[in-house]
Amino acid sequence: MYNHIDGINVIATKSGLFMTLRDFYKERGVRLFDVVPDTYMINVECKSPAEFEKKDRQLEEFMRSVPYDSIWILKPGENTNRG
Repeated sequence: MYNHIDGINVIATKSGLFMTLRDFYKERGVRLFDVVPDTYMINVECKSPAEFEKKDRQLEEFMRSVPYDSIWILKPGENTNRG
């Protein structure tokens, strides 16, 4: 069984699908988040411990800004769960 088709990352990855939908609705003058749930792509690739600490602080600040009882669906990023 093969679950990947080469060359269609615009819909085959979570970030690709999000960016494709964003561009699609922007071209039509439709607000993306009127149609799609709030979506956040968090890139945590870091080249140094200091860079990681900075991104970690930014994520903590963001998480403090949302209501405590919010429901979140977290999914692994690109190139994860590849076996």
